[in-house]
Amino acid sequence: MQVLAEGRLAALDGRSGTIIVNPSAEALAQFKSDAARYRENVRSVERSVKGKSCATRDGTPIRLLGNADHPVDVDGTKMYEGEGIGLFRTEFKYMGRGDLPSEDELVNALLEIPADMEAIVRIADFGGDKMPHRIREALGLSGASESGMMSLRGERLYLHSPEMAELQAIQIRAILRAAEERPKLKMMFPMVAGLHTLRQIRRIIAATREDLVAKRISHAERIPVGIMVELPSTVRIIDQLMPHIDFASIGTNDLIQYTLAVDREAASVARYYDPFHPAVLRQIDDVVRAGAKARKVVSVCGDMASDPMAVLVMMGMGIRTFSAIPGSIPNVKYMVRSVEMADSKRLTRKILRTIGDIGEAESYRDAVRRMIGDHFGANIVGMVG
Repeated sequence: MQVLAEGRLAALDGRSGTIIVNPSAEALAQFKSDAARYRENVRSVERSVKGKSCATRDGTPIRLLGNADHPVDVDGTKMYEGEGIGLFRTEFKYMGRGDLPSEDELVNALLEIPADMEAIVRIADFGGDKMPHRIREALGLSGASESGMMSLRGERLYLHSPEMAELQAIQIRAILRAAEERPKLKMMFPMVAGLHTLRQIRRIIAATREDLVAKRISHAERIPVGIMVELPSTVRIIDQLMPHIDFASIGTNDLIQYTLAVDREAASVARYYDPFHPAVLRQIDDVVRAGAKARKVVSVCGDMASDPMAVLVMMGMGIRTFSAIPGSIPNVKYMVRSVEMADSKRLTRKILRTIGDIGEAESYRDAVRRMIGDHFGANIVGMVG
């Protein structure tokens, strides 16, 4: 990795990930022109879909929700006409501070969500790149290997010790209390690898509710409970888990990295991180099929939900709910309104059948783009990127 000296001029194309150091006057002018054209295209797409329903040309409705790292993202989701929050991350209350938030602090943060807005609140997924110093100390972790992507994360962390179990119980109590005033809240658990863990979660929720009842603290009597599907092990037994959950949300970021053995934080293997790898697409399809059989809603909340090309493919699998970065909602909506579901299904079946057999010089993403062009034409290729 090259380190640039302070004060050097660099031009960055965030779409392609390319950077030019000390660009020439001609290159800089081209960058500025491209940026202006991109901004105008974004505004044009936003204007064209504003106030319109999100449904395919043949009438299949698609729900677009927003991901929220902070309550301010709730406002962004509303601005871009998202139908709710598909992933409300609570880690922001823990990071950048020396202590841990109280139960009341968590309740107040959740009450910033509008009462009429559906929101899936995820229990904080500590570990990897999100490990508060206070929790690291309590666990006695030291060094990158003790807090990396393959170490204590999600439910493994909470079941590791009584102190961590109480940390999770506080979050569950806060969500149950907030749901009394915000009836559209749902609760979701990260990194659930097996049925044994899921049964433990159910027991913890029941015990937490009993504690609130005993203390006569107002709370929601029932709240939908779901899991993140982000581990290949979870996918393999998803049929066993479906009867014990109300919904599932596929976290594609972690599913990709654990399936392909690619650490998302390691630049040296970044080129192997491929959302369109057949192993990834087939796992998503397996989860969708299991959800349909169990009559449980399966949504997607990873970065693939913000990628119009990936959404086009996953729509064909049967996914009807996507939780995206708020600013990407207009682009995804524009794509949805431009295609017919029947065509999306045919395209997806072809991709799942043939994506494993591509030329050596072609990436999986390029192969999917080519197949979209063959199926829909050049206009759609330009739309999905």
